[in-house]
Amino acid sequence: MTIIRISQHSSGIEDYLENGIKQGREERRDELDVRVPIIGNLDILQNTNNYARKHKNWKSNYWHITISMPWKYHLTSDSTNRAITLDVIDYYFHLYDKKQLAVYAEIHKPKQQRAINPITLEKKQRLPHIHLIVSKLDLWSNNQVRILPYKKHVAESFQIWLDDKYNMESHYLRIQEAGKAGSIDNAIPTVAEAEIAIFNYKNWHGSYNARQANKQLYAPVKFMKTANWKKFAKPSEQTLKQLRKISNTLTNTHWINHQLPPLLLQSSDTAIQALRKRLIDMRTKKEHKDVINKIIRQYNVRSILTFAANQYGLDRKSFSYETINKINYAKDHRTGHLFNAVELAYKHLNMTVFESIAWLIGDSPVKKWARDFLEEKETELLTKTLLEYVAEDISIGMRYK
Repeated sequence: MTIIRISQHSSGIEDYLENGIKQGREERRDELDVRVPIIGNLDILQNTNNYARKHKNWKSNYWHITISMPWKYHLTSDSTNRAITLDVIDYYFHLYDKKQLAVYAEIHKPKQQRAINPITLEKKQRLPHIHLIVSKLDLWSNNQVRILPYKKHVAESFQIWLDDKYNMESHYLRIQEAGKAGSIDNAIPTVAEAEIAIFNYKNWHGSYNARQANKQLYAPVKFMKTANWKKFAKPSEQTLKQLRKISNTLTNTHWINHQLPPLLLQSSDTAIQALRKRLIDMRTKKEHKDVINKIIRQYNVRSILTFAANQYGLDRKSFSYETINKINYAKDHRTGHLFNAVELAYKHLNMTVFESIAWLIGDSPVKKWARDFLEEKETELLTKTLLEYVAEDISIGMRYK
């Protein structure tokens, strides 16, 4: 069940994503979440927003779209979350080629598992969620981007379609099954009806925003009435040189950055670090199973659960523990999944494999062998570049998931 919320703002999103500053909250972003960029480049978005603030007199300069899901889907893969985000972009900005949009999206995976409402003091489970930011500046025309307007039954249809595509339970269909849909006018659409509603609404929006040739400044009829149109219809060599010079200047100063595929991870340090950490995790789990298994067998999951609850706000009541083949596991009652000690830190507290091991061993004097392993192997792995990892993994045939 995807929950999509949209708001409009003039500034501040870059600082919020990087630092996590929010009224009523003291923790900073690096204390709260692990950031995983999945689409676009934050530098390009920031430059575009700065341009709009300086040169446009708009009430707001970008859309901030948050996409979240219930706890049962908190282990959804990054690739699936990216696909969901692309579908959201295709829906709301269907009028545009993606290269026209300055887009950035990242997943926030919580380190701190619980949040306290400052008014009610109620504790709440924090969930992984996606922040999608879309600038209102059309990179091709320099005009304002037009989002698909909100219409309740179409928005519901889109969420029903999205949930069906990714095999998620739909909130709307659950209401229907409970017999709470109300009158025929408020009946919940089927997936097929939802697709038709989306298609028809997009068609209407496309035709409503279609360019009318007689109203365009560059309309051929208007252009041919100008006194010097023949100069451009049959240009001289000098005119051609002038046009090429203008074209090259525009290409070098304005368009070149945005002609790169904006929906791939580009030069953002955060994006590169996230991918690099992922490759290190994959190599560590593959090449050092013996060390991980040794650590798993030496820890009591019951005490680890208590430690995680005290330090990171893990919802202790949602877990029990059981032993299978002499290995302790934490069982999440919300999903039925089992996690050993390293997996608990890796998947629930969103630590890297090395961070998980370091957190588990702490300052224990009897775990000197584990600290020696961390110091040697982590240093060795961190000295390699991203390209070296990719080349090595391709050569050994490692599969990326």
